[in-house]
Amino acid sequence: MPISQLFCTGIPIKSIPDVSVPRWKIRNDLHLKPDEKTVLITGGGLGLGKYIEVLEKIENLEDQVQVLCMTGTNKDLEQKIKNFTSKHRVHVISYTDRFTDYLRASDIILSKAGGLTMAEALACETPILIYEPVPGHEEDNAKFLIDFGTAVKAEIIEDIPILLERMLYDEKHYNQLVNHARKLKKPDAAKHIAYVIKKLELANQQIL
Repeated sequence: MPISQLFCTGIPIKSIPDVSVPRWKIRNDLHLKPDEKTVLITGGGLGLGKYIEVLEKIENLEDQVQVLCMTGTNKDLEQKIKNFTSKHRVHVISYTDRFTDYLRASDIILSKAGGLTMAEALACETPILIYEPVPGHEEDNAKFLIDFGTAVKAEIIEDIPILLERMLYDEKHYNQLVNHARKLKKPDAAKHIAYVIKKLELANQQIL
């Protein structure tokens, strides 16, 4: 395929909340504590990942934070988290069509490096802490995001509270992550794809 037929559009995503609206306001609208630092943990629609182990490590954070656990359709995981005793404010959120609202409401997303979730995180300008990406494409995603300065990676689970502490409370570091996400994001990828398809269709009609 000639290079002229390749287009860098980004991954198409659903519409996202207005990024000019402050995170505290979206938290308030979601009936969350608006003034607390907020970390979102997600493992995709199936709720895959070491949620309980991660929560245990987050206990090492000095200050109380708000933790949103997106469990998807995983009812067993949902119950385990509800039974977990924490000094933090832990919310269990099962499958929802408001994922990007919760994502925009969060200061940090802790996740694997799935393409769609990463594209949504960038669009919401939410800094990313990557843990245990799936070997292959997710590892490639992780490297790309880290190299661009929009994400950091916990190589081992013990790194999570250390990295979260810096991401949440080092304002300069946090703002750098947000600014890099702002430069990289492609929230209008779906429209761009539709435009490219239409443009190619018209070009083919002219040739015929």
